[in-house]
Amino acid sequence: MFKPASAASLAASKATELAEKLTKQLVDGTYECMVCYEEINRRSQVWSCGACYAVFDFKCIKKWCKTSKEQAIAQNVPDDGWRCPGCQTAFTEPPQASCFCGKDKRVDFNPYVTPHSCGGQCARVRSHTTCPHPCTLLCHPGPCPPCTAMGDTYTCHCGGTTLRARCGEHIEPISCGSECGRPLACGKHRCEQLCHPGSCEPCGVTEAQVCFCGREEAQRPCGSGDADEERGHVGKYSCGAVCNGPLRCGNHRCEKVCHAGRCAPCPTDVQCALTCPCGGRRLTPEERNRTSCLDPLPTCTLVCEKRLPCGLHRCQEQCHRGGCAPCQEPVEVLCRCGGTSRRVPCSEAAAGGGGFTCDRPCSSIKSCGKHRCKTRCCPHARLPEGLRLSKAEKKELLASSHPCALKCNKQLKCGLHKCPEGCHSGKCPPCRNVSFDELSCACGRTVVYPPIQCNAPPPQCHYECSVARPCGHPVAHECHPAGSECTRCVVLVANRYCMGRHQQRPFTQCYLEHFSCGRPCRKPLVCGLHHCDRECHLPPCLDHVPDGAQAVGCGKKCDAPRSECEHTCQAECHPLEPCPRVFCTQMTPVCCPCGRRKKLVMCGRGAPPDAPLPEGVGSDTPTTMNSEVTVQCDDQCRALIRKTRLAEAFGKKDNDTSFPTYSPFLTSMAPTCPSFVRRVESTLEKFLAGPEPVYYFPPMNSIRRRIIHELCVFYGVESESVDEEPRRSVILRKTPASRAPSRMLSEYISLAPSNVPMAPRSHSTAPKPTAMLISNLTADIKSKDIKEILSCFGGEYILQWIDDENCAAIFGDHRTMLAAVAVMNQTYGGVPLPLSAAPLDDEKLENDFGESFKLRSAPEWLGKPTPKPASKWESKAREMEKARDVVWEQAAKDEAAQDEAQPSATSSDARSEPEPTATASSTASSTASSTASSTASVTSFSASDPSAPPAAAASSMATALGGNGTLAGIPTVDHWAQLLSDDDEDDEEEEEEEEEEQEKASE
Repeated sequence: MFKPASAASLAASKATELAEKLTKQLVDGTYECMVCYEEINRRSQVWSCGACYAVFDFKCIKKWCKTSKEQAIAQNVPDDGWRCPGCQTAFTEPPQASCFCGKDKRVDFNPYVTPHSCGGQCARVRSHTTCPHPCTLLCHPGPCPPCTAMGDTYTCHCGGTTLRARCGEHIEPISCGSECGRPLACGKHRCEQLCHPGSCEPCGVTEAQVCFCGREEAQRPCGSGDADEERGHVGKYSCGAVCNGPLRCGNHRCEKVCHAGRCAPCPTDVQCALTCPCGGRRLTPEERNRTSCLDPLPTCTLVCEKRLPCGLHRCQEQCHRGGCAPCQEPVEVLCRCGGTSRRVPCSEAAAGGGGFTCDRPCSSIKSCGKHRCKTRCCPHARLPEGLRLSKAEKKELLASSHPCALKCNKQLKCGLHKCPEGCHSGKCPPCRNVSFDELSCACGRTVVYPPIQCNAPPPQCHYECSVARPCGHPVAHECHPAGSECTRCVVLVANRYCMGRHQQRPFTQCYLEHFSCGRPCRKPLVCGLHHCDRECHLPPCLDHVPDGAQAVGCGKKCDAPRSECEHTCQAECHPLEPCPRVFCTQMTPVCCPCGRRKKLVMCGRGAPPDAPLPEGVGSDTPTTMNSEVTVQCDDQCRALIRKTRLAEAFGKKDNDTSFPTYSPFLTSMAPTCPSFVRRVESTLEKFLAGPEPVYYFPPMNSIRRRIIHELCVFYGVESESVDEEPRRSVILRKTPASRAPSRMLSEYISLAPSNVPMAPRSHSTAPKPTAMLISNLTADIKSKDIKEILSCFGGEYILQWIDDENCAAIFGDHRTMLAAVAVMNQTYGGVPLPLSAAPLDDEKLENDFGESFKLRSAPEWLGKPTPKPASKWESKAREMEKARDVVWEQAAKDEAAQDEAQPSATSSDARSEPEPTATASSTASSTASSTASSTASVTSFSASDPSAPPAAAASSMATALGGNGTLAGIPTVDHWAQLLSDDDEDDEEEEEEEEEEQEKASE
């Protein structure tokens, strides 16, 4: 019946909830300060906002207030105080630490009361209310609960019901639900509506009322009009007719409209007429001696000057008796459209007789947006003046004032009816016609009863289709519309041949009456020499041999071997005629004497001497018939001949044992997964040897896909990645150039570690940069995000911000910095990071950021992180790096020692040929000679292969390698590959399981 106001409702519903929430968080120690975002300690001093009741740590809010004042002074703005961080309420006084009720300025911790509470009575005055009673609860956070005392009395709108409200709570009265009952304005009836606010509506009862003149009676609302009893009856309204009541003179009647009160005195009465008819001259005493109002009034010689009925002009005749003549002043009148004007007497224009129409047609677009108005002198052709509208609004207003009277008459979507609405823009509405006939499905078992919308589709039937299959198999699909075909029969049928009868399948689906096996047709054509090369198809072939028909040409190339040269006949098939002797235009290779260099020239054999040359071939075209067409050996040919002779002299076979130039990615990633590389090579060999033109790899990660893509280049196989992550895989396709390389990648990585590419040595004495520049940073990227990406380098760098978009990571050495750059620039799940990293040297730092910015120097402890448990991959990577570092350091020392002792010994030993000894045991007994021979052999290998490491590095590595494949107790490349082989075996098992699952799913 009554509802509280918004403020009272807020205080009653949310005050207790907010106070309980603040108390619970403070007791649990989970309430966070809005300034420092830290949990408020129970023993800390606090300050509570009186507007939003938020609690702040006193040190934080004090610093907040101080900072606000300092900013106002720095910005040279007036100090208007400080604002609460929670509700932005302005305060002029600095904050003071106190309890929640404000009595105690310093509150000691008491475990038995709410933290930061004094434990006494709150006694605060309740805000947003008029309650005079103080709060009776103990000192508490948040707003005080509503007062429980009773307050004033309130009534409903009609005053029939009363209610007493709670103290301080203002109640807005609403309807009590009973009849109002208040007297209406008529004074005769009472309001019959339910209790409502405001004044009651006028009385709805009608009664018979008489007009003021008494000649008309009508039914009007009760209480309307002002009662007038001057004429002997109660008149309440004006009927609008001439009063025609007798004046007091008895000679004239009232010419006014029906009015209340007495009629005015006669204007020509002896007592009232004191001037001439125009009012310009007062009558003399002699002229006033009239005996009756019927006596004529004396006139004067002045102009009448009375206001004419038009309201614009005055009468220009001499003072006269009676009414003035109609106004004859010429005025300009516009036509209906306002485009043409004409001058007519004012009286005609005022009476409406001066209006005319012009012959100008209207060209406004009608409401349909398609047709134009062609009415002559259209009254809506122009908009009223003074309207401030845009061009689009004016166009819309003109269109609304020109409704189109034509019918749309367009075909509706149902296809049976036309649009009955008027001409309109846009799409026609849906057809509103309905049918009162039943609508059933094709089988008739599902029916929709009327009314049914026009052109409604047949109902969806869930029974089986009633149409029998031609094949005789049972129907297993639902009923469908009569115009659509039944679904295909998928029953398995045994022992069907393909269209060319090449293959018999054990089971095929019934609807596949004719299927292709994909093999070539290979049936003889009409010539009897060639076969059909089309894919397996229905007989007969287009050029198949008819029974008993004479052999004719099939239209293909003859391809019979020519007697004049080693090429085939290129003429059209001619089974009954010999091959024509024509100029052979096929290309033939011409080699140099050693056979290494080749050049393609036209054959040119087979044509008679007097035969004309083919089109496009001139007399100067090089052919094999021309003895001047030769290919000479070059320097590489001569070097190859010398190498072959030396190999024959030493009894060695000159086989092509060089490795292909594998990419740095393959040479660096293959040692980490040798088992996977061997599986890929085995798959590629089987694929090249098999008949299948396409092979599908199972889904794998991006690194392994890249290994396959780059390895396929050396096999001449096309590769393509398909599908989306995480089911992305690789497809292989054969090409005419598909063949295996001379030596496999697995063989390359299985040789001595000297074949594994290492970082080239640098002989530069310039200091290498140890800082990394991280750019393209945004506001969302923090220091913790960068540290999370570089988590594997924890303790090996320090981070220094340059500006909002760039920062520098300073490492202890150049090698660690390069590894961090590689980590930052790699992709995660095929998606690159939004930032970029690159080495930062002094020159780049000065060019990009100026001389004012300086990098911090690396501390002594940098590069020596505290030991922490590393993952398996990190441990193996660090072991590999340590092995390479030891090898390179030892190699550098050995080369330096050899250069100081014998500067030219290496070159002389390499050029000299060792003399054969009598026995092999004497050679093996000398350790120095064996070491020198190994060094010389490695040196010669380095000269032939520029990518191999220096001789000293290979020698030191060969010397350091033991039987267990370790280098001074540190795993080498082979040992690291052995460690990773366990992971490859696990991958093989997982892939085999996935293949078995896929086979089961396909079955």
